[in-house]
Amino acid sequence: MEQVVDSYEFFWNVGPNIAWYKFKGDFIYNENRLERLDLDDDVVAEIITDLRMKRSDSEYCKDSFEEIIQVLGHAAMYDYIFDTEDKLTIYKIQELNRQLYQYAPYPEAAGAYRRENNMVTGAEFETLDYTQVISEIVNLDSNVRHIEENAREMNYSEYIKEVVKVHHRLTVIHPFWDGNGRCSRAMLNWMFRLKGIPPIYIKFSEKEEYYEGLKEVDSTGDFRRLTKVFLKEVIRSSMQLNKVDISEVSEE
Repeated sequence: MEQVVDSYEFFWNVGPNIAWYKFKGDFIYNENRLERLDLDDDVVAEIITDLRMKRSDSEYCKDSFEEIIQVLGHAAMYDYIFDTEDKLTIYKIQELNRQLYQYAPYPEAAGAYRRENNMVTGAEFETLDYTQVISEIVNLDSNVRHIEENAREMNYSEYIKEVVKVHHRLTVIHPFWDGNGRCSRAMLNWMFRLKGIPPIYIKFSEKEEYYEGLKEVDSTGDFRRLTKVFLKEVIRSSMQLNKVDISEVSEE
């Protein structure tokens, strides 16, 4: 599979904005299913518009509309990744968390590193002690800088392997009280963007393979299964995005 990725020509048959629009539509549903949110297929436009305009002052900014609030924030987080010219550092994970929860009650709390310990249901590990979060984030930034500085010299599979290591480490550090999975996958897609690799998402029907890959790294340190998940998704995403029918979407 590595040879397939390395021999692949990543290009857009349509404008990148159209491809991103298509990706975002497919991925938002799958990512939120992945986070076990019980979403209906239809999202009320009036609620979304009100939340976008009024944010925390919206009458819908309350727990009973949590699912819609999270989908809206999730979409905004990916709009930021696609549009930003900010330099990528590991510290941008805080901005991603702020984007994710910008429409939620008490958005000022978003982006703050957690101040107590928590557990991940079904994980083979304990998340890092909260007192170590900042120091481990600082350590991880050196990995991100190394990847950025050497991106041109790496082939696609080598680059993906290094990014997957950063992704996994973020799941262990678990820097925030909530939204860690979505933010760490968003960081991975941001790093993919820098190399010209198409964005990916994990289909809900295949989430178990992703979780099993994470568990295998947790228990044995072997990244092969987890890396294979992402190599496969990169190929799938490239094929899918190049099948976009321009009549189905419109550039925003």
